[in-house]
Amino acid sequence: MGFADIVLICYALGSIGGLLGLLPHWQSLRKPAAWCIAAGFAVHTVFMALTLFLYDIEQFSRGQMLQIVVWSLIFVYCVTWWRLRFPILGLTAGPLALALFFFSPLLDTLEGGLPETMTGAFFVLHLVV
Repeated sequence: MGFADIVLICYALGSIGGLLGLLPHWQSLRKPAAWCIAAGFAVHTVFMALTLFLYDIEQFSRGQMLQIVVWSLIFVYCVTWWRLRFPILGLTAGPLALALFFFSPLLDTLEGGLPETMTGAFFVLHLVV
């Protein structure tokens, strides 16, 4: 079992606990769910640090870049939850982080690109947004 498996398990337990914590009789699961997400974040941090030490950032794949995005999402969640104490943040951040982290290795095998006719439209769209 590697770091990625532990991260997935922690994010899954945190997501399930956060969703079950919405039910009246299961409200006691909110705090353990937050701790599971925090534990997943800690292991994810170690995983990302090892990745940064082993590879140059120029050699990162799309999946590794998405894992950095997931790490950033959980970091923002943790800081916001620490400051504001809104439990709804765990409800949204946990499942999203789980899904993105789970599907990030699949991006390495994805082939495709933007057609030449769409490059101008994409450039304008990314400036507007």
